[in-house]
Amino acid sequence: MDTGADRPEVDEGAVVEQIDDGVLLHDPETGYIVDANRAAVDIYGYPVPDLCGMRVAELSAPDPTYDDARARTLIEAAAGGDPQRFDWRIERPDGERRWVNVTLRPATVDGVDVVVAVVRDVTTHKRHERLFRELQSAAAALTGASSVAEIYSLVAGAAVEAFGATCVVCYRYDRASGELSPTALAPGDDDPEDLPPITDTDSVVWRSFAEGLPRHRAAALGPERSVGPDDPAVDETLLLPVGSHGVLLLEFGRRPAATETASDTDGRGAPATDATGATDATDATGTTSADGRNGTGTPRVARVEPESERGVEFASLLALLAEVTLDRAVQERALAERERRLARRDERLDALGHAVELLGVVVDAVVSTPTVARMEQAVCDDVTTVEPVAFAWIGETDRDRTVVPRRCTDGDAEGADWLDDEPDHSPSGVHPARAAVETGEIQHVGSLVEDCDDEDWARRALARGYQSTCAIPLCYRNASYGVLKLYATTPGAFEAIEESLSLLGSLVAFARSAGIRRRALTGDRRTELTLRLTGAPDFALRVATRLDCRVELVDGWTTDGDTADLTLRLPTSVAEDALALAERTATIRAAETVDADGGDYTTAVRLRQDGAWLGTMLADHGGRLEALTATPEAARVEATVPSGVDPSTVVDALDGRYGTVELQRQLSDERGEWSDGLADLLTDRQREVLETAVAHGYFASPRETDAETVAGHLGISQPTFSEHLRTAERRLFTALFGDDD
Repeated sequence: MDTGADRPEVDEGAVVEQIDDGVLLHDPETGYIVDANRAAVDIYGYPVPDLCGMRVAELSAPDPTYDDARARTLIEAAAGGDPQRFDWRIERPDGERRWVNVTLRPATVDGVDVVVAVVRDVTTHKRHERLFRELQSAAAALTGASSVAEIYSLVAGAAVEAFGATCVVCYRYDRASGELSPTALAPGDDDPEDLPPITDTDSVVWRSFAEGLPRHRAAALGPERSVGPDDPAVDETLLLPVGSHGVLLLEFGRRPAATETASDTDGRGAPATDATGATDATDATGTTSADGRNGTGTPRVARVEPESERGVEFASLLALLAEVTLDRAVQERALAERERRLARRDERLDALGHAVELLGVVVDAVVSTPTVARMEQAVCDDVTTVEPVAFAWIGETDRDRTVVPRRCTDGDAEGADWLDDEPDHSPSGVHPARAAVETGEIQHVGSLVEDCDDEDWARRALARGYQSTCAIPLCYRNASYGVLKLYATTPGAFEAIEESLSLLGSLVAFARSAGIRRRALTGDRRTELTLRLTGAPDFALRVATRLDCRVELVDGWTTDGDTADLTLRLPTSVAEDALALAERTATIRAAETVDADGGDYTTAVRLRQDGAWLGTMLADHGGRLEALTATPEAARVEATVPSGVDPSTVVDALDGRYGTVELQRQLSDERGEWSDGLADLLTDRQREVLETAVAHGYFASPRETDAETVAGHLGISQPTFSEHLRTAERRLFTALFGDDD
């Protein structure tokens, strides 16, 4: 049995001297220190002889929380058999403050009862706890940040508060310029845009960003900034890459160790709280600093060591938080943009659906109606069955280029009083309908309230609940057939379907052109026109003008699209010059002489011409070119058009291309009969007015009734009756006898 007699004697004092924790022996009655080991000397900064006989309060930070009464209470509790463990704030002789963790237990040493205090320096641990709290606060703040600028600003502020950096600059990688642009700067109110960007790819800042590695330099690398007299000199810089977003530049200032931790807050500018719940915001003089400075105004200094692995690790956590938050912001922004694109796509799909439906009803109206008048009325009625159209009218231009409504939704345009003179009253500019006819382009009015608030026609439309409108020119090939005007009850209703509206206008114009051509082919009543043209866009007219000769059109027809084969007869003496002119003319594909018969006009030249020419323009109005003779002064054109076609529309169509066009002669082959073409010129309301006037003897001689009586039978005013009557007479007489103007 081992009685322990052979064991070597253990020197307990030597064992205590070898451990890393400080050990203090306290008198359980007075609380005075009676002994200490070497580790306690390192922690408290006093030699053992000085420590012996000192009270705990003499080693503590100047704070009521760490006074002698509290220390005596803790020692007495431990002496009574209740071990104590707590955090305590101490102050070394050089003024440096440290956190220690103390464990008190009763013991007997050399027959004497004492309280043993095992003391462990936890200053670094406390600092790390604070840093973690700061990072948690930064993470919470960054969670609510949405913009890149806000994120960088929060990161810069957190780096100053958490790590005690003297200056923090956040550089953002600008994909457009390929530079690192300063985006946030702390502390202070300086504008980061005043700082120069990082453009040098050999600079340490750029390399840190490009390599994705933190870099420490024992020198100032950031921008020159004015510092106060109490600010420490910058002598260390830490660079932290933030993924692909940019880089953080942290500058640190150093001070002597005696005052380095004299004022240590919790990193948010607020007093620190120890494990017992007590606060510490006092300096060595016992005064409190609200701004994180000590009683002498010395600024906060670094709480991390930028040159240490642990310091870089803590700082990198903030950079990682920034990177994650920026990634989230970029993803959220991309998601929001994707949602916006999807919303726009859905809007376009909806608009396309309405446009397809709109075109469908127009096609149905075009193919299912036998006359132009019924087709136009069907279009005005049927388009309102499709969103967003609420009302429509079709108008034509008079000789003075005034747009006059011809058909409208639910009946006669002239019966819609609110349309009276609509296209003529536009004090702020050209009316959309007239502008559409003149430019050949769709005219949008997105808001009748904002865009046309001073115009009578817009106010009348608003009074009926219409808030937007568009005017669609009815153009097919080289002919204009008026304008289609659409209204909607919502602002900006037609902008998304402009392309489809253009197609709709072309479709209606094509149907009107086809109706005119059909009438020209099947009808036996035509009007002969003699025109004088002074312009010379066609090759025949150019030859006559350039070569000072007479040119006659022998034959001409359209072969493919807008390509025409023409045969001209001209003097043999200018034939070669005409061929040379053809070679210099971009629209002439080929030209050759066909025959020569030995006279003054002996040579026929055949050529192929691209683009519209006089024959196709007349054909677009149902007309046919009968003869063309060009001289240097002018060209004489003989043409025929269906009797239902207003010759003024033909003159207007040619006038813009052939200079001044003069209608010299108009002759209708049958003038005394009512025709389907003439009937199409009258609206239902106009026909009713004429029939009522005839039935009541208004046209009898002597007149059996007056205008007021006829108006009463119609239920309208006498001026309205007179206006309808004059319009109907003008249309009929113009078609039958021509326009005297």
